[in-house]
Amino acid sequence: MRGADYLRSRNNYLDRLDREGLIDYSSGDEEFDREIGRKWHGLRPDENKFSHLYGQEEISEDLKRINDIIESDTYQRERDPIATKAEYALAEGLGSRGWLGPESSARITSKFDDIKAGADLLITLPDPEDPDGEDIIFVVDITTSQDCHILDKKINSEFSRLSKNNRTRLKYFRGVKKPVNRYIIGIAPAQVDELAGALLGRFASEEIEDLVRLELMEELIYQAGKQIEFILKNYDVIKEGEEKSQEEIINFFEDNRAAIQKQIPPELFESIRASYALIVNLLEQKEILLENKKGVPRLVNRRNPLEEEPVHYLTSFRQAA
Repeated sequence: MRGADYLRSRNNYLDRLDREGLIDYSSGDEEFDREIGRKWHGLRPDENKFSHLYGQEEISEDLKRINDIIESDTYQRERDPIATKAEYALAEGLGSRGWLGPESSARITSKFDDIKAGADLLITLPDPEDPDGEDIIFVVDITTSQDCHILDKKINSEFSRLSKNNRTRLKYFRGVKKPVNRYIIGIAPAQVDELAGALLGRFASEEIEDLVRLELMEELIYQAGKQIEFILKNYDVIKEGEEKSQEEIINFFEDNRAAIQKQIPPELFESIRASYALIVNLLEQKEILLENKKGVPRLVNRRNPLEEEPVHYLTSFRQAA
């Protein structure tokens, strides 16, 4: 396609997205936006529909606040179309394809909760301790930034909240009134494109999805364990320097549940219990995946078929550093 034709086609595409209200969330990939992005954008909660709870004046003030953030230089530098693709790709995998298990689900959050609370998706899993009771609920913040300062800030933000007994709360989301745990998922831009292509069926997707599922489970398990460990150290339940493996964390909680509940505030005990339930649930799902697949193959780097490049979440590197 000649340059002028390409620009004309691109401008027509952006004009159409603007008319559809998708321009703020365009990934720059027309097929992806049409097949996946549009669906998830349409499912985003509308703040204006919460006037019975907050009143239109408060909602208007909230929308102005996030609009000021969106238009700021800092946000514009950090936000990239690939971040939109990552958010909707993970929404598709977690919400439509059951990546965390057949009974898991995911819903996209409001624009306000995305920007102010750092919560892109709300995920539910069955509670392994009470399968017929309330689901485990948590949120994830998805980032594609490879800037170490941004990654450190995001990862440390939840530990900072926990240290103040101040877990993440959603404002514009029906049916979720209690605070929830929040985990950070960082995925590199090149891997986002690989994943989007797999979801669209541009090439064989099963091995890519399996690997993303596996490492996503491992990342969530790791972060949940670190949050439990942080709270226990913060209240001297375990001593600083007593590093524990995931298995040791699970066993410690199971063996000392009653004592832990007496030593820390109720809301933080609920945070620990939710992280514990998430770990138990995902360890089971991980075992099922590996058993069914007899191991998961490495993701082939199509830019150089002689090399193999496993999926690694950016946040894993930050926490391992």
